[in-house]
Amino acid sequence: MSTHIESIMRNSASTHNGWIKTTTPDNHVMRLIRIGSQRNCNEDGLICDHTTEGKIKAILEKYNIEKYTLDNIHTHWEYSTQLLIDEDVYKQLIEKINNYCKN
Repeated sequence: MSTHIESIMRNSASTHNGWIKTTTPDNHVMRLIRIGSQRNCNEDGLICDHTTEGKIKAILEKYNIEKYTLDNIHTHWEYSTQLLIDEDVYKQLIEKINNYCKN
């Protein structure tokens, strides 16, 4: 049941610049996708969804994406899963997600 995560990936990719672009010290362009939650100013607590990493992995497997790095971020202010992929792989992933959603 990773359709919610897939929708987040697709919707954020369709914004003007898409997901965050970063450049490595050797000028390699990467994309950073971070999905999770942050603590708000009301101090309601941090929502920790331990299934996000597995859902992201399932999406990547679904679209045959093999070259990526996943990290879990858990601080006082944030709980998320971070996906780091090459720009070329990012474009392939988003194209595949968009094509799948059209069908």
